[in-house]
Amino acid sequence: MWILVSYYAGQSFILSTAGAVELTKQNAPEVVMIVENIAIAAGLPMPKVYSINDEGLNAFATGRDLQHSYVVLTKGIINNLEKTELEGVIAHEMAHIGNRDIRLMLIMIVCISFATVIAEILLRTALITRSSGNSKNSKTQYRYFYLFWLYLFMYMDT
Repeated sequence: MWILVSYYAGQSFILSTAGAVELTKQNAPEVVMIVENIAIAAGLPMPKVYSINDEGLNAFATGRDLQHSYVVLTKGIINNLEKTELEGVIAHEMAHIGNRDIRLMLIMIVCISFATVIAEILLRTALITRSSGNSKNSKTQYRYFYLFWLYLFMYMDT
């Protein structure tokens, strides 16, 4: 369930966490036109374009497939780079979309998040069981301890 929700809503989570705002032809026509031109030249569908209110020079691409892809640029990169430099940055991000790197990264983030949640649940359950100090819970404590370490070794092995 977690994997499905994350796969289909992961990019929305990433965009909202970053505080990204969508750029349109009305509020940033030059940036959207650059992305549109590069998408046409690369033979890719037009991704949605977002901006983060940050003066750092950074950009990234996210999404789950070509039809649900996003290019995110910081205000710093939009305001400080010349047009040709900005085209190069956007072309680089579009290459991630074309090579489907964005899907791989999304799946990896989802899997790592899921593994972290499971490990946290196992650890907290083991600590709660341990703190009760009841001899009846001793076997349960060892079970959780064993499950936690088994999970940890399986996670590290992959």
